[in-house]
Amino acid sequence: MLRKVPLFAQLDEQTLGCLEEIAVKRAYPKNTILVNKGDVSDYLSVVLSGKLKVVIADDSGKEIIISFLGAGDYFGEIALIDGEPRSASILTCEASQVLTIARQDFLRILKSSPELMLGLLKALARKVRLATEKLESLAFDDVYGRITKLLTVLAKPHADGWFVEERLTHQDIADMIGSSREMVSRILKALETGGYVSIEGKRITVKKKLPATF
Repeated sequence: MLRKVPLFAQLDEQTLGCLEEIAVKRAYPKNTILVNKGDVSDYLSVVLSGKLKVVIADDSGKEIIISFLGAGDYFGEIALIDGEPRSASILTCEASQVLTIARQDFLRILKSSPELMLGLLKALARKVRLATEKLESLAFDDVYGRITKLLTVLAKPHADGWFVEERLTHQDIADMIGSSREMVSRILKALETGGYVSIEGKRITVKKKLPATF
């Protein structure tokens, strides 16, 4: 499983074996909070199965979804390095299995593995780029522009067009782009009526190039 995780893909068998020896597998039911924003972090987590979401909520309970995590994804690497409290909350969307690696053990292996160090730096750089792109979209794009950018990022090639693997509700999309569910529903309905997308059971397929404006 660890070989399939981008952070560990280039590691030699000995280093992978060391990581497997110190990793602990845990199972969580649906709607379980694994991490609360502000928690002190002392471990890295790798998702083995299931689906999790990374969220930030205000005092009123309104959420912004930062991302969804599935098998092969990982979290906690930023807090693992700087030792600062968690910057977001993470909870399960369905029953999930997660591997955890204690901070002290991970740092010990990190110091002896240049490949792991480089992989971690690349992972952190990707997160900074994604955060910058999301901030740019929130600052300069209207709701329609944010929806099209989100679909472009999430959609994968498929026989009938581009297929969004995540089962997203209209509220999920609204929480991801900082909009209202009503506006998201209106735009998706218009795209579906125009034949640009099809939606079946929360599955979105982009059938042709989306128009530049709404």
